[in-house]
Amino acid sequence: MLSLLISEHSPHLEFVVPFIAAVEQRFHVLIAHMVAAERAMGPADVALDVGGGGRGGMNLFATALSPFKWAFLTWAVLVLVLSVIWAVCQLSKWWRFWALASTIPGPPAELWRGNLRDLQAAGGWVHYTAFIRGLHKEYGPVVRFWKGRQLVVSVHEPAHVKQVFAQATSNPHGGKRSAPFLPAASIFWGDLREVKARRSWLAQHLRTSFLERVHPVSLASVAKVVERWGASQGEDIDLKACCSSLALEIIGSVAFGEDTWALPICREFERLFVSTPRESAVFASHVVDPWWDARYRALRRDCRRLTEIAEELLQTKEAALRAPAIGTGAPDLSSDFLGSLLSAKDRTSGELLYTREQAKAQVVGTMFAGNHTTGTSLMWILLRLAQYPAVQAKVYAEIAHCCTSSPPSEADVRRLQYLPAVIHESLRLAPVNVTKSRVSSARDLVVGGHVIPRGTAIAAPVESLNRDPAAWGCDADEFRPERFLRKSAPEPRLFETNSAQVTGSSGGCPFSSMACAQVADCPVMGSSGGDPSADASFIDPGSSPSFMTFGRGARACLGRAFSIVEQKVVIATLVQRFELRLARSQADGRFSHALDNLLIQPSPSPLLRVSIRNGH
Repeated sequence: MLSLLISEHSPHLEFVVPFIAAVEQRFHVLIAHMVAAERAMGPADVALDVGGGGRGGMNLFATALSPFKWAFLTWAVLVLVLSVIWAVCQLSKWWRFWALASTIPGPPAELWRGNLRDLQAAGGWVHYTAFIRGLHKEYGPVVRFWKGRQLVVSVHEPAHVKQVFAQATSNPHGGKRSAPFLPAASIFWGDLREVKARRSWLAQHLRTSFLERVHPVSLASVAKVVERWGASQGEDIDLKACCSSLALEIIGSVAFGEDTWALPICREFERLFVSTPRESAVFASHVVDPWWDARYRALRRDCRRLTEIAEELLQTKEAALRAPAIGTGAPDLSSDFLGSLLSAKDRTSGELLYTREQAKAQVVGTMFAGNHTTGTSLMWILLRLAQYPAVQAKVYAEIAHCCTSSPPSEADVRRLQYLPAVIHESLRLAPVNVTKSRVSSARDLVVGGHVIPRGTAIAAPVESLNRDPAAWGCDADEFRPERFLRKSAPEPRLFETNSAQVTGSSGGCPFSSMACAQVADCPVMGSSGGDPSADASFIDPGSSPSFMTFGRGARACLGRAFSIVEQKVVIATLVQRFELRLARSQADGRFSHALDNLLIQPSPSPLLRVSIRNGH
């Protein structure tokens, strides 16, 4: 039995299978001998034991003990041998891993803390991007460092990024420590083969029902912001709190429905989605989980509570779905996200696609992905518009020309070209996520001539790639939405970087300053009147490895289209109604990039003042 299990589940230990099979056979022979000896003893032997001074009893005891003794010794030897073999295999595996890792360029590391001391010397996790940039500058496009006991290899060349994201399809398990609020059953973790069917179902749902609802729901939610801002003229507005609350309300209303999102339990959901990422960031750099810390234990309780609330929401939905069958007249809600989640079927087997744990994890994961990143992106875009009044004026000019209604209709939003350029330029400079990481769990990868052992977290430094002068030109660090516009292009185009484009020359990347010079005289750029969309078209960066904000490959962000539409509706509605400017205390416009709540956020937290535009 043991030899069979090893053959099926541990093929790398097959060389010991014959030995284990021989030991098992010997054990079975001994057991058979013991049983035969017991059967050979009749009543006379027992009587002899009673009247014979115990000699028969001793013979019986010795006869019975011998098989047990040999069986015990046999299994003891077997366990000892297997332990030694296991230890040798583990040591050889770690030795090979370490030997391959040592061939990759990178700084020397401490045994236990790795390069965490170097990171602290560079300013800590707040300056993680600068730390990675420094490593690449010193060691080249492929560099390794140790995050505690975890090996991380950072790749900076777009061609290398494209290769890694095509061949490595697993997310690193180390991310669970930095994001414990995402349950283990979430599609964020695990190998692509394990979550592919669930990702496909979610992608289909995001392309259909979510996109159908995002415009009206966003308008209803942002209308409340318009009302609050209209009453707050002359007062400082906390942009971070406003955008976080707005994004959470939109995704909650789209996913659960406005009535469900209005339930009191969702207010607790909302509170936990604000607090758990913040608390998780405090413990992200710990090598081991600090269970001795009361604050960490409270975080874990809050994470469990998120899953409990997801279960309560699913139960509420199940009760609503059963209602028509018992004659209450309640509507059939099976077309919404929660209802579809409960009834989703696997296309191959016809069985339920989600287990209960996976369904709860999907609820939590969808809420996190739909508010945590989008809220931060909205904050950055509004901040950029306040920092750059000329850009804000161009956005307003386009809205005034293209939007026939207030608030903008779906058709109005689709006509906008300059606003998507502003959104993507903000996402390029402030991509929210510091890195995008993948793991090749099946085999080693050869990247840039370096062998990266399987199981290694391979990271693409998103912000650094998004600001690479070779791809974006000498003005890569400047806020220039015009780089995403093309004059007289009949349709928006997708851009895919290739080796000929990533050269930094005038004939290279279409997003460089020279490529964008041709749109300087477009109406949307501030010259004469006319329809801006007739002369300038938005160039979608698509899946370019030089634009890594949404990732790429088989595990790219599924909610990109949803998020972009949401941001366009919110920004267009607010800019149509208000003129944005920085608070007096931040009038110098100096904001740095800081890693806060696991995301790249402006520091200090931005404050805005607004004034209602004429005619509104």
